[in-house]
Amino acid sequence: MIGHLPRYASLALLSISFTFLRAEIKNDTTITDLTVKPLCTADAAQFRDWQIVNPNTSPVEVSWYLIGTDQYGKLSVPPGETGFMTEAPYFQNVLFPSLMVIYWKNGSGWRRVDVTFGSGAVCGVEEVSAANSDERIAERIARGLLAMIDSLRNGAGTGTGPASGGTGATNVAEVYGNPSTGMYRLYLSVDAGQQTLIGMYNAQGTQLQSRVVSQATGYVDLNATGYLPGIYYLKVQNGGFTKTIKLIKN
Repeated sequence: MIGHLPRYASLALLSISFTFLRAEIKNDTTITDLTVKPLCTADAAQFRDWQIVNPNTSPVEVSWYLIGTDQYGKLSVPPGETGFMTEAPYFQNVLFPSLMVIYWKNGSGWRRVDVTFGSGAVCGVEEVSAANSDERIAERIARGLLAMIDSLRNGAGTGTGPASGGTGATNVAEVYGNPSTGMYRLYLSVDAGQQTLIGMYNAQGTQLQSRVVSQATGYVDLNATGYLPGIYYLKVQNGGFTKTIKLIKN
């Protein structure tokens, strides 16, 4: 995992710098009023849907780029709303945040830009909101990066992921690949001196799975392929630490 730290670090920096970039755009009153916003999608595990809003009376030539990927393109955006789709980016089977940038030239020839995170909202299941924004994925990756650094500093081993048995517990429990068609990956960084209990429940509160894991730091694979599409909940308990995570199965 050490060799992958630059990729995680870049995503963490993107999450931080996005706030400043958004503030800079908002304060520039000369920007042509094009905006890009995330939409819900039918398959959040594979795609992200977007909409460009052009309130002007004539078309605008717009370029777009999904940061950190090889996905980019150009659109002639007519007045009104124009939708388009990109693929959800993955790295070693881990879902990464979709961060969309659009740029164009205003009437004076100056380049202008708008930027937003995508949404994992599934159409017909939930509305686009901060809770399902890909910005949350960027934040989780940033926390995971800090947990890995903490694990390495405390002498944990290296390998395909954060090593188990690290002494630097940070009470982290995050799920990657969510939404998913059935396979989820839980990242843990918890107290090695406490037992960790994992339970999966359906939307009605019925327990579907229960297991005890011995590792304090690292990845735990979760299999929900046998369940119907819908909303499920994962409950993680380690000593006094408890966290419930909503899972979306497509």
